[in-house]
Amino acid sequence: MASIRELRSRIRSVQSTKKITKAQELIATSRITKAQARVEASRPYADEITKVLSALASASGSLDHPLLTERTEPKRAAVLIVTSDSGQCGGYNSNVLREAESLQQLLRSEGKEPVIYVLGRKGLGYFTFRDRDVKGAWTGFSQQPSWEDTHDVRHQIIDGYMSSGDMARVDENGLWFIEGRDDDMIVS
Repeated sequence: MASIRELRSRIRSVQSTKKITKAQELIATSRITKAQARVEASRPYADEITKVLSALASASGSLDHPLLTERTEPKRAAVLIVTSDSGQCGGYNSNVLREAESLQQLLRSEGKEPVIYVLGRKGLGYFTFRDRDVKGAWTGFSQQPSWEDTHDVRHQIIDGYMSSGDMARVDENGLWFIEGRDDDMIVS
């Protein structure tokens, strides 16, 4: 049986761990709030760019670009899976990976082979552990991604799409949160 001194030591240890966990939760909450603010700030820009590109594509009837033409009888579809590099994000990684698995099953049922691209160490570990083929993987910048960090990602996926006449589409698989509640979660 443990002595009173050992029991008090264990109690202090648990209380200390509880304080550390609470501090980590506060930091995570702060980071997600900042990330949501950045997404909201970029939304009007993204909406306007979409409108401009749609107007340009519809105004030019003779516009013939491989990224704008629909492919007939495609055999493959690229799937970009966005996870974190660390596990301090609640259920985000498990939700993303679950959705990625269901998307892959859907693509296979449509007769398309999924081509997997992974952003984040957690997603890469998931697919490596299961001996799945990953066409491209990038880690180390999920906390604060920049335009330069995504250069290789963008170019490898676009080049893969352009060089392959049998790739149907590129799906991005991540979870976007609105107001941070599970009932407002949107999977894209």
